This record gives sequence, structure tokens and C-alpha cells, in this order.
Amino acid sequence: MKRFVIFVRDNGPIISLGIGTTCVAAFAVLTESMLHRLGFIALTLLGVGLMVGITWARKHMTELSKPPDTGA
Repeated sequence: MKRFVIFVRDNGPIISLGIGTTCVAAFAVLTESMLHRLGFIALTLLGVGLMVGITWARKHMTELSKPPDTGA
């Protein structure tokens, strides 16, 4: 149970953005109005961009927090 809590703590924003983006993409597929469809597609792309940005920032911050290699 502790590992699950740690997993959700570390990946919660990505999981919630993925679920929300999937719902908005479903709205884009199911709507009939082209104007609304374009809006939903834009929101879907924004959600995917946020997930990529959070993943990149997390990876970048992990690399920055490592101690420098002195090579000695």
C-alpha cells in the first residue's frame, strides 16, 4: 500500500491530466459543431503539452539535483 501511495504522490498530476485530456478528446470526437470541436482539440493539445512539460521539468530538476561529477 505504501508503494501505491508513493506512486500516486509522484505521478498524480500526470495521471489527472491524462484522464482530463482523454475526456476532452472524447468530447471532441462526439460533438457535431465544428467550432466546439476545434476548441476541444485545442484543449486536448494543451493537456498533452502540459503533461510533456511536467515530465520534462521533473526529469530536468532530477538531473540538476544530482551532485556534480568531479572526475577525480
